[in-house]
Amino acid sequence: MSQDSGEKMVKLTIDGQEVQACSGDTVLEVARQMGIDIPALCYHPVLGGAGACRVCMVEVVAWGRRRMVASCVYPAREGLEVYTNTEKVLRSRRSVISMLLAKAPAAKAVQELATKYGVTEPAYEPIDPEGRCILCGQCVRTCNELIKVGAVNFAHRGQERKVGTPYDSESAVCLGCGACQNLCPTGNIRIRDKAECRAMLTWHTDLAWQMCSRCGQRYLPARLVEYLRKSLPAGAELLEVCPRCRREGTAEDFARASVTAEQNSEL
Repeated sequence: MSQDSGEKMVKLTIDGQEVQACSGDTVLEVARQMGIDIPALCYHPVLGGAGACRVCMVEVVAWGRRRMVASCVYPAREGLEVYTNTEKVLRSRRSVISMLLAKAPAAKAVQELATKYGVTEPAYEPIDPEGRCILCGQCVRTCNELIKVGAVNFAHRGQERKVGTPYDSESAVCLGCGACQNLCPTGNIRIRDKAECRAMLTWHTDLAWQMCSRCGQRYLPARLVEYLRKSLPAGAELLEVCPRCRREGTAEDFARASVTAEQNSEL
């Protein structure tokens, strides 16, 4: 980001390269802008980092002290020295990946990291061979911070810790929007669109469809449509029809307007 933005700029070095960055940026963001690859599973540009997965650990030297930090939440600071590829960093990543491989052995993102860093064995025998959840919290943060309905959250502790709806029952507030699935880094959240409903399989919740008032086809969960009506009252009429009919309606309106304009020009 340029100095013209008005934000305070700081100078730091990453792997021996001096770089100028905004003081609000994290080490992970600055490194990626430089083209330096730091893996991170609990980071998303929309949400920022959470420091949960610990794959993004790097070494930093600040105020004469050298230590390991999670780069997705550690801020860029004046004079900071960052090392992303030391033997200590690589050992840390391999150790974390080995634990993730035991927690979520079926997660493709974890398998890819294991291959990249040469991790061949999980830290312990996987409890669930089909496990994909690494407890990164992306779905919880998405539902609570972005969508703001709080349909899912963490429950229990230790080996029993998991993410789910209250009491693992059908959610009374889930919208079926699918945002949690889109931001999940491991493909753990399963959604199936059936003829009669959208099934949020991971959250044990079925949501009836809203039918298009024009063509009668399903297009969104009815609960989501109602939520959007309340959030966007000015566009409530647009929510009565599916996207296809909305496009066709817009095209028809444009065609009628063009004909009317042509007729008026002939008068």
